[in-house]
Amino acid sequence: MPESNLYNFTNLIEEIDGIYGTFDNSTIKYGNEFNQEIPLYIASNKIELKGNTKQEHYITYNTYDNSNLQVKIEQADDNESDLKCTFINTIPKTYPVIEEYPISTQGTILRVDNIDNFNVGDCLMLHEENASNPAVKDYYNYNSNNRYTVVNIFKEDGNDYIILDGIYPIGNEQEQLKYIKYDYREVIHLQSFYIRGNPVIEDEEYNLYENLESIEAYGTKSIDITGKIVKKEDLSKIVDYYMEGFNGIDEKGIKFVFPIEIVGGLYDIRPLDIIEIEEPVYTGLSKQLMLVVSKKVRRAVSGMRDVERTETYELFPISGVDVFNDKIIKTIPRQNINIINKELDSINENDKKIQYRDTDYGIINVERIEATDYKASVQTTINGVSNSLEIKNIVGDRINNNGLITKGKRIILRIGNEFILVEGQNNLNGGSTTQLFKVIKRNIFNTGETQITVNQDVIFYKFI
Repeated sequence: MPESNLYNFTNLIEEIDGIYGTFDNSTIKYGNEFNQEIPLYIASNKIELKGNTKQEHYITYNTYDNSNLQVKIEQADDNESDLKCTFINTIPKTYPVIEEYPISTQGTILRVDNIDNFNVGDCLMLHEENASNPAVKDYYNYNSNNRYTVVNIFKEDGNDYIILDGIYPIGNEQEQLKYIKYDYREVIHLQSFYIRGNPVIEDEEYNLYENLESIEAYGTKSIDITGKIVKKEDLSKIVDYYMEGFNGIDEKGIKFVFPIEIVGGLYDIRPLDIIEIEEPVYTGLSKQLMLVVSKKVRRAVSGMRDVERTETYELFPISGVDVFNDKIIKTIPRQNINIINKELDSINENDKKIQYRDTDYGIINVERIEATDYKASVQTTINGVSNSLEIKNIVGDRINNNGLITKGKRIILRIGNEFILVEGQNNLNGGSTTQLFKVIKRNIFNTGETQITVNQDVIFYKFI
């Protein structure tokens, strides 16, 4: 990464699209980089031997075309690396691989059993069996990635020796390390490998995005986005996702009004009081502070006295508030609380905004998305129970800045007169016009469950 006093670099690289995949010399040119379509550059060679006898042999390079080499570029499978690169040698294996121990080792010189088994240019690596020998295990672990090339061969006093281009390790008490030898005719020498891209310069720019309707309904909250964003268009997509889709069907994500009945007892609770709710069975609420939104009292009278008094409240969850003396927290015993699973009255499916109290998800607030922004039709027929729904012909002005149809995101679809809660199974990528949804709940607004047929229009609703 370059350094400069004038700019801040992000450690991100642009214009490296297309580097993922498996490539050979049809796409990776030797010494002809500017004619490549991908920013991946390799120089590799195979060797041949010159000289009259085995002891006189020396190495020369004889190929300049990256032949018999493939490189596979993948996303890293750990958190330490950016890429995973695998080099694949495609030379047919015709020469035997030798696995044996040196007779002795002294630096770069190995005494071997028979130099007829070796040629200058052969490649040695430490055998993985060394890992199970306590006397050499540590030396193997330290040197297991090293490659040793035979650079000379000679005889002396009736013994056979090879000379390597690096110091060969030896274990405790002169314990020898086993090696595996590859024939030079099946070895590819990688001279250089690099990926070239343009470094991204960091710049500051302030943009204001507001959903005033959402702010009015829910207030504001902070969301930290870690990492770096290269393109302004990418930031717009993230912001659009939060603006359009970061709503959930729970008490923290939507306007959730919690209805309860309190049976028995006189608690003198009034609207705008704050009470504490402990209700682990149905809602999992634990010492949740609630603002009393409304109150109704029902009395059953016998003669001149009350037989039963029931107080009905609508509560709104709150947190992080200061409780003043005139708003004393009142804790209601669990046995005095009844959970109300009562749905709102029937809805008008043609309304742009719909509020409905569902038995499973509480009060749901949704808004219809205009057909000019999102429009689609049904891909598969559904008659009865189904766990999935596929739609097609997804078009609209908002598709390219998609924050609605993403993997794991829940939305509501209206098909005919039926409303269906679904969850996206894929991200709607550029150019894609189909999407598979998991069906979470059919007939969510109690408008009736109908047969869904191919080519029916699909209307989208977002949570607000």
